Amino acid sequence: MKAQPEPIEFDPRASAVCVIDMQNWDIAPGAFFDLTQQDTTHGRKVVEPIQAVLKSARAAGMPVVYTKNVLPRDPAQWPDECSPWYWKTNARQYPTDPALVRGMCIEGSWGAEIVDELVPHEGDLVIAKTLYSGFVRTQLDVLLRRRGIRYLFLTGIGTPTCVEATARDAYYYEYWPVLIADCCAAKVEETHHQALDAIKRRYGWVTTSGDFGAALAESAQ
Repeated sequence: MKAQPEPIEFDPRASAVCVIDMQNWDIAPGAFFDLTQQDTTHGRKVVEPIQAVLKSARAAGMPVVYTKNVLPRDPAQWPDECSPWYWKTNARQYPTDPALVRGMCIEGSWGAEIVDELVPHEGDLVIAKTLYSGFVRTQLDVLLRRRGIRYLFLTGIGTPTCVEATARDAYYYEYWPVLIADCCAAKVEETHHQALDAIKRRYGWVTTSGDFGAALAESAQ
């Protein structure tokens, strides 16, 4: 498959696609980001290319894994002033307005769910996480190993945060992380490209949805 920094051979039977944090709260109209006038275009623009990747992957029999970044239902379990997570996120600004709360990423809420355009299919894995990486304090590694997965194709948002963190940990856990560049995005375009460069240099490979689909089509012949 065409990729950077060099082409990569992969086995579709030992591969999975991971859709990272494509949730209502920072993408959907009427959810938290939208209601607080934050950018949602970076998430919206990758929906269509992710759909194409998922169609190709499912046709090839590849497992699909979703991650959801969630807050516990009990606010007493949310980060407080003693946690660096509190100071580096929006935790200091948790709203009390019911509309904003509904649109947040609280476990079990509408805001925490995957956007309708990418809703998981029966049999897909859905991993809830509380930190950037899909591997930290989750069962992701165990579930992938049970399925014999070695190659992990990464999509979703944001590229320099949850996507890059998951790619780095995939590398540390001895997976082959491949980031699909046009299926990932960030609110600040510069940080998207910085993350791609970091992945290419040290942690994995970068390809496109077109090259991914072409490789699967060729392998099916």
